[in-house]
This record gives sequence, structure tokens and C-alpha cells, in this order.
Amino acid sequence: MNKTRKLAECGILIALAFILSYIKIFDAPNGGSVTLASMLPIVIISFRHGTKWGVLSGFVYSILQMIQGFDPPPVQSFIMFALVVLLDYIIAFSVIGFAGSFNFIKNKAVAACIGTFSVIIIRGMCHIFSGIIIWADPTLSTGATISFSVAYNLGYLIPEAIITTVAAYFVFKIISKQKV
Repeated sequence: MNKTRKLAECGILIALAFILSYIKIFDAPNGGSVTLASMLPIVIISFRHGTKWGVLSGFVYSILQMIQGFDPPPVQSFIMFALVVLLDYIIAFSVIGFAGSFNFIKNKAVAACIGTFSVIIIRGMCHIFSGIIIWADPTLSTGATISFSVAYNLGYLIPEAIITTVAAYFVFKIISKQKV
């Protein structure tokens, strides 16, 4: 497949991911949401075109996510601000592009499920670290801060992971039967 076609396909799938991110099933009060499998188009890019294209598409998607709803953090330094941007957006959404790393698994529907679930776990770790480092309530103990960040972020990421992983299974089951 030539580069122009890959670029066009990635652009369309990134746009689809962005549109799906507006279809929210649940919106968490302090950021994060459960969507209609909005990360799945980036997963598809990663499987079809490799992790390089997947990560780059995830990066573009992260910029769109910031535009969609960036909430300025209560920080006093540029370094902390940069950490929020990196952990909650750039890294968290760029890692979705690594889902295709499981492309070596013969059954593509299973590979997509494992890849999708794995990258959502990594995305969740980014948000959890951000919650611990930046968004922490200074009146809480370290243990309470960690517990709150884990509970809060998993509260929306587990349903998101289930929806996206199930959708990935069915989409890749259909794709694997066709010559695309």
C-alpha cells in the first residue's frame, strides 16, 4: 500500500476515533469517560500499518483529545503542567498505537483483544500516575491518594476497556474474513 493511501486511511480513522469520543456513555466528574469504542480506530491503524503509524496516529489523536477538553491543572510550575500534558494526553493516547504489537498472533480477533486490552492498561497507568503526582489532594495521605487515583481511573477505564475489546473482537473477526 502506498504512503498516500496509508495517510488518507489513517486520517479517516483518526477522525472516526475523534467522532466516537463524543459519543459518551458515561462522563466522569473530574475527567475521563466511557465512550463508544473511540480508541478502536487507532487500534485498527496499528494492526493494519504497524506500530509506527499506530503511535503517530495515537499522538495526533492525543492532540485532538486536548482540544476537545483540556482541563488546566492546579499546578504552580511548568514542569508539572508538562507532566499533565504528557501523562494524561500525549503518552496515554499515543500508547494505543502499540496494540498492533500483537499482530504476530495468528488469530487476528484474539490478537486485537489482547493488544487492545494491553494498551488500555498502559493508558490507565499513565492516568493513575498523573492522579498521584499532579492531581493529588494535599490533605490526603500517600496511600489514600494512590487508592483514590486507582479507583477513580479504573472506574471509567474498565468499562471502556470492555467495550473497546469486545468491539475489537467483532471488527477483527469480520476483517480477518475479508481481503482488505
